[in-house]
Amino acid sequence: MKRILFLSLVFLSLFTTKAKCDRFIFNGDTSYIDSKSPLEQYPQIAALQLKLVGFGPTCFDCNCFKYDAEWSIINNELYLTNIYGCPGGNQNLKADINSLFNVPDGKVKAVWVTDSLWVPKGKPFAHFDMMVSLYKTETFISVINGKIALIKEYNYPDAEESVYAKNDAALRNFIYSNINWDKIPNLKGEIKKVFISTLTGTSGKPENIEILRGPDEEIYRNEAIRVISMMPWSIFYRHGKVYKENWTFAVVFSEESRKKYAH
Repeated sequence: MKRILFLSLVFLSLFTTKAKCDRFIFNGDTSYIDSKSPLEQYPQIAALQLKLVGFGPTCFDCNCFKYDAEWSIINNELYLTNIYGCPGGNQNLKADINSLFNVPDGKVKAVWVTDSLWVPKGKPFAHFDMMVSLYKTETFISVINGKIALIKEYNYPDAEESVYAKNDAALRNFIYSNINWDKIPNLKGEIKKVFISTLTGTSGKPENIEILRGPDEEIYRNEAIRVISMMPWSIFYRHGKVYKENWTFAVVFSEESRKKYAH
């Protein structure tokens, strides 16, 4: 995934709300599973889908597995407790669990599930398209044959989205106010653009900085790298690991920017 920031023109960001699929109930709290649905592993899923015609055919605008399933941990075991219509379709539909799975109490012991589940806690502080939302806290749940083998909470106290990733005006001001314009020769109407690729990491600054393209003159390339490298930047984690999000900056040198931002 790549983010492109045109500093002199427009700030491109695709922060949208991720479709929340597969509800998860644990210790009285309702969240959702931020990983693949355990229903995907169900051995008779093809036959089940035929009985659920109409629940998920329009589920094209999210990353759900056709249905909005509901899961609960009861006595240290994973249970399927409901199936609703896909969030991208008819959410008012609710399946008859008892008749579908031949159970008396609306609870299906998910003995077919052997997987790692990730359940976020709280509100997301950053979004990337419809597929990824980032949180300060996640719970990891290891399931083996439907039994809970491990529950571990991951906290990311240093996770933060930089203000410069959200505010185009603040981003432009930081970049162009920190350029050493005394080193930049008179451009005489020319415009020099340096495109730089970076990744998020754990340093709080852009990492793995590379020049994608730009003028041959080192003065512009070096100055663009210097300023980008000193910018406070985002720190992201997801599923217990550092989340590396790619960004591309276009640093534009022009007399107009010099006039506006040079001290």
